[in-house]
Amino acid sequence: MESTLKKNIRGFVFDIDGTLLNTLPEIAISVNSVLEKYRLNPHPVEAYRGFVGKGVEHLVQKAFQISTSNTDFKAILADVMEQYTQNIGKYSSLFPGIQELIRSIADKSYPIGVCSNKPQELAEQSVSRFFPHQTIFPVIGASNDHPLKPEPWGLEYISKEWGLPPSEIVFFGDSVVDIHTAKACGTFSAAVSWGFCNPTRLAKHKPDFLFDNVQNILEHFSLAPRSQL
Repeated sequence: MESTLKKNIRGFVFDIDGTLLNTLPEIAISVNSVLEKYRLNPHPVEAYRGFVGKGVEHLVQKAFQISTSNTDFKAILADVMEQYTQNIGKYSSLFPGIQELIRSIADKSYPIGVCSNKPQELAEQSVSRFFPHQTIFPVIGASNDHPLKPEPWGLEYISKEWGLPPSEIVFFGDSVVDIHTAKACGTFSAAVSWGFCNPTRLAKHKPDFLFDNVQNILEHFSLAPRSQL
């Protein structure tokens, strides 16, 4: 069964924040600067683990403890987006082994895509900044034109773009939202434990895979060079 599964996987899709990149410091710096502008107390970086994953509007609601109906919400959201855009890539870093993973997938000629709730322009900038020599397409981020995860729209779009059925695609993410997105679309769900969500919580939502490190992914999908197997 496992051997058959490996042969069936022909496309790899990744979330960005908490999966490919550790963006938590960057998000915290951007939002905290706006909190301070409004004379509110900043949050510790670790607190942002509970704020991210559902888009920028949700992030603002959590960090500022306000609803979208608040009269200041639109102004605060605009300020956060301005800071976030100015800081994009400055305080983020690749998780260990990610560059090797993406390179190994590309070397096998499998398509690589991104499905994120990060604003579309910032998702594209993140990919081009950290993976300048790899073809990653499509890059799906948050837009007014389509729903956010866990709605399966992004994965469905990628599936159609590649001409592959969802059953031949695996989606890697670090959140419960990512697991639900994969299940809604019919792709395989691969949760990673190095991101922003507690691994025990991830396991409770029964992803198809739960990986603790990149080497396990390389070995499981037979992506590692023979010298490493």
